[in-house]
Amino acid sequence: MSVVALDLGTSNAVAAVLDGGRPTVVPLLGGALGIPSVVAIDERGRWLVGRDAKAQLLSKPDQTIVAMKTFLGRDADSAAFRVEADELGYGLGPGPNGPMATICGEEISLIEASGLLLRELRGQAQDSLGKVLDGAVLPVPAYFTDEQRQAFADAAYLAGLEKVWVVDETKALSSLLSARRSTPSREEEKTVFLYGLGGGVFDAALLEREERGGLEIVATSGEDLGGSRLDRRIAKHLKTAFWQRYGEEAAITDIGRQRLLEAAEAAKIHLDDEDEAFVSLPCLSNGSDGGPLDLESSLAREDLIRLTGDLILQTVEISRSVLRAAGLDASEIDGVYLYGRAAKSREVQAAIARTFGKPAVRLPDDATALGAAVMAGA
Repeated sequence: MSVVALDLGTSNAVAAVLDGGRPTVVPLLGGALGIPSVVAIDERGRWLVGRDAKAQLLSKPDQTIVAMKTFLGRDADSAAFRVEADELGYGLGPGPNGPMATICGEEISLIEASGLLLRELRGQAQDSLGKVLDGAVLPVPAYFTDEQRQAFADAAYLAGLEKVWVVDETKALSSLLSARRSTPSREEEKTVFLYGLGGGVFDAALLEREERGGLEIVATSGEDLGGSRLDRRIAKHLKTAFWQRYGEEAAITDIGRQRLLEAAEAAKIHLDDEDEAFVSLPCLSNGSDGGPLDLESSLAREDLIRLTGDLILQTVEISRSVLRAAGLDASEIDGVYLYGRAAKSREVQAAIARTFGKPAVRLPDDATALGAAVMAGA
């Protein structure tokens, strides 16, 4: 049986395998190292997956399914679910097989939509590798419930896989770090902390070195908190600036809200390297005379800290709760590792350095998939 790691992330999905003993991301169509975690339906009623689906997100957010990882296997009747779902451009509610999306009058469960995405990812990986992949390791956050894990497995079976293993992301990463242990400094790391901030989830874990050299998970915690929530905070700030200029009667459509979200994400990423980002959105709305109303604004790094600092502090508090559960102080941690695209931010890195008294090491963007590939090849 040929086994592949399939990492269904909030924003992107990645395939990885063990190649010559080394975990490697599988290059997909056009050399891409992943596909957007997006499923959509076009004007002719055809289902679109990955890049084709994301291409219409800006113009047709009500016909495009995103953030599947956040909602897959969740209780659609819960208050927490509704708060998150209200931010979506498409309809999402309860169904007989878990959360159900409604787009263009069509209903599809998120398990089915995720199955379409995993089928596309698996198919492109098979074409790239030139062989059938009939088994998969799927990493999920350690705090995910049994219902969420089962939903991931069900989606993978719908993608045509014969055997599926759903594993904790922290376990996958411990496998990756154990496999990469090759320097004296790594050998000396008896206690390791993992801080993962992705598009929609946060995971934290404490690992300890075993006598045989591997890393054992001691404590974990996490929450539905990721880069997308930071984006929404920034988008709300931009919308407020727009209304301060033109008044709240300047209606912003679903397309306009999606433009704000994309601009917010771009500004956030820009501020990883710069101290100020400029946002320009022509014709965000129309005035009473039908003329275009443009958004021209700037966002300083200080603004970003003010808007999102409490969310980053929340991840720090969760990290401290993991340390308390293990009976350790931050000063006793030998190595700190960051993973997930949202963990690239300077604010995150600075907060973690202050908490642990040392700079953290950035793992590769696709570290979770690579770790799952180590497990797939074991």
